[in-house]
Amino acid sequence: MNWKMLNLAARQLNASALNKWKETFQSMDIWMQAVLVGVLVLLIGAGILSCWWGFRMNRGAMFAAGFSSVFFITLIILATEYSMEAGKAFFISAAAGAAGGFLYAFVERAFQFAAGFVYGTVLSSWIFPEFFYLKTSSGKGRIWTLIISIAAGILFALLAKKLKMVLTALEGGVVLGLLCDAFLPVTKTPWVSEKLTGGQIRNLIPVLIAASGVLIQLLQWLSQRAEQKALQVPAGDERDIHGTGDSEAEPSKGASAGSAGEEKGEEALSMAQAEEMLVEKAKELALAAERNAQKARLKERFEDVVQGLYSASVAAERLNMSEDAFSEAMNRAGYTIPSPEDEVQPETAEDTINAGQDAENTEQDASDKSPDLRGGKKDVSV
Repeated sequence: MNWKMLNLAARQLNASALNKWKETFQSMDIWMQAVLVGVLVLLIGAGILSCWWGFRMNRGAMFAAGFSSVFFITLIILATEYSMEAGKAFFISAAAGAAGGFLYAFVERAFQFAAGFVYGTVLSSWIFPEFFYLKTSSGKGRIWTLIISIAAGILFALLAKKLKMVLTALEGGVVLGLLCDAFLPVTKTPWVSEKLTGGQIRNLIPVLIAASGVLIQLLQWLSQRAEQKALQVPAGDERDIHGTGDSEAEPSKGASAGSAGEEKGEEALSMAQAEEMLVEKAKELALAAERNAQKARLKERFEDVVQGLYSASVAAERLNMSEDAFSEAMNRAGYTIPSPEDEVQPETAEDTINAGQDAENTEQDASDKSPDLRGGKKDVSV
């Protein structure tokens, strides 16, 4: 095994090597430069998604992140370390990038193992010479470098699902940090440059970006969990609560379904499903409110008919119902439709005038028929 291969990432994936890469970039053909600029933009976008929204990335975003990162890593190593012709290195890097994107999108654990191996190598090449005074290319240093690299790869592969937000934040933060170190004057930052050296600033920027990614993704994850809990979405064994009959009849089947639900865990519900359930819940609440309002209007009409304010036909017309349907609904609700004799008919102006004239005629007839008491007395005396 060529032990010098372990230090490829450490030698080429740093700010100084990336600054030298600019000269190689300028010597390429125009069409290659255009493609590289496009892939660089893709890498920046994928790094932002990976750092701050990593646990929500779909297969398309994962393919873009894997393709762009592997493409640039391979191209930089081939062009600088092996001095390969630009065109040949370009096509080999494109093939390697496509393979990396496929692995990240469909075989995530394999991709994370490779990423962990690279991170372990870079970490070892920094820790051993700095703190243990060991060379990573000879003696015990290279053995420990290989052990740490393999262990980091296995750890990344095992945590690819459980701690995806941490791994994606670390990967995206390191990519964005390296790009900032290479293309931005970070060592000239006011106040910070007075307290820290240039190397410390370059090493601190990727760590800070990755830490911010972990924090933001953690807040998003907690918000998503609270939203799911508010919707009362059952998971795992809770899904069998409403099907008690089936679970009692087939206890083994219920247990296996519960264990399968526990294995799925947090991956059982996506954000799209949560939003769909929110929309359905809102529709149900709107329908319930509308039904309650209809019941209240119907009850008011029942009471108005019982009090004799208007007839059942008028109430049915106001509710856009047939009179028979209104009567049946009123009987089911426990109300009795009053008979026509019990209904109080409102008096119109014509009825009032006729009633007054009848009263005057009655008084006139009574006065005509009453005897003249004084005249009667005169006749008696004569």
